Amino acid sequence: MDNWEVDTFSVELTDQASRSDRLYANGRMQVPVYAKIAASLKNGGATYRLTDKELSQIYLVYYHDTSSRLHGGWVSSTTPGEYAGTLSDTIATNTTAGSNPRESQAGDDSPQYKKFWVSTTRIEAQAIAAAFKMPMSHKVVTTNDGHKDSYVTLTGIEPIIYTRANTSLISDPEPPNTGHLNGSCNGYGSFGVDWSQTNYYFTTNNHYLHKAELHWYERTGHDNGNRDQDADTRLIGSYKKSCTNNGNTLHLYYIWETSKETTKTVGENVNQYFWKIPAYTNITINQTANALCLTHIQFAAKIPHYQWVFEPEWHFNTWFVVYDLYGNRGVFEATNNDKTGEVVIGNSNRSLGNAITEQPTVSYPDRHSSGST
Repeated sequence: MDNWEVDTFSVELTDQASRSDRLYANGRMQVPVYAKIAASLKNGGATYRLTDKELSQIYLVYYHDTSSRLHGGWVSSTTPGEYAGTLSDTIATNTTAGSNPRESQAGDDSPQYKKFWVSTTRIEAQAIAAAFKMPMSHKVVTTNDGHKDSYVTLTGIEPIIYTRANTSLISDPEPPNTGHLNGSCNGYGSFGVDWSQTNYYFTTNNHYLHKAELHWYERTGHDNGNRDQDADTRLIGSYKKSCTNNGNTLHLYYIWETSKETTKTVGENVNQYFWKIPAYTNITINQTANALCLTHIQFAAKIPHYQWVFEPEWHFNTWFVVYDLYGNRGVFEATNNDKTGEVVIGNSNRSLGNAITEQPTVSYPDRHSSGST
């Protein structure tokens, strides 16, 4: 038999004064729920401190059916995810793994707590209680048990699905970053190479963008299908290479992992036939927080008598998934405007299950045209 008994047993939310909370029913947002327990020895009534093993026997149940653990679209975990657990955009970063406010109350006579993280895919209200199995007698004690009457109500609300209707794409408000390089050609000498770079930032309108999962782009510098000239680690992150001005202006499009502001070396080193063109430079990316950064950079070689120094062209069918602060998502494709060269983002229905191929498309443009961007 157990030599101790449960005195108080209840469930609470982060705001101890509140008995209800809401969460997006996307299966990723998690709301913290605390099980609070206090016990004492049967003989003498001294406070009994549960061991970690004993605390592990606490679990969440449905208040109106305490024999059932959470199921059917409702999930509890003792491991926090990466998304915010409170519906407030006063914060722009992850708050789920914050400190437990109950920890400051730790002491021999204070209640003990077990913290759960609850998510759902159901659009409904659900009363959540807690249960505990006594270690020796295996008696199940619940928060819906006589004087231990405690529950919290969690309501799953419609998730946000992001499309181009509730997202934004803006170019860097500053003038394009520009510079000048020098190339050389046997029998001709040196020539100038002018470059210009613009960053674009893609954001979610309803809540802060938390992260993006990128698919189908240049990951190694050797994935683009052209193993000679375009085998260059400075192409990592790119998703399209195209040419204009009879092939003497190089256009590269990049998509970047969401992270802090950093510097990247982009472009490629052209060293073939008669010419050598160091078409690469350092640029700054991710200058806007809570946004997906994309870059368009062009290198214009002022070389007479020769054309198509930057061929061939290639592109990936790049797509990506964005997640906001609460785990709401949207799927998009990255392309560009062939006339203006601007980055273009479109809606997509792609997934890892239905996408056809990750291989790039390589092409040699019509030498009688001015090319495309």
